[in-house]
Amino acid sequence: MKSRETLHLPLPARSAAAMYADPEYAAIRRETLGANEASSHIEGDPAGAFTVTTELVRPRTGSRTSSAPSWAPP
Repeated sequence: MKSRETLHLPLPARSAAAMYADPEYAAIRRETLGANEASSHIEGDPAGAFTVTTELVRPRTGSRTSSAPSWAPP
């Protein structure tokens, strides 16, 4: 199953790219969304156009969602 999500983040593009590139953020998403695995990669340059792809492996049965912890750029 594929899902698509569009987020409007209240931060500069470089900070958004840094957030998605941070393995800790992938771990937060994995935990928050109840996934077994999570990874993200960025194509392009945050100074211009870029695309972030996040892959999650979720259990087939049951799901859990909760409020996501906050993330701050380093």
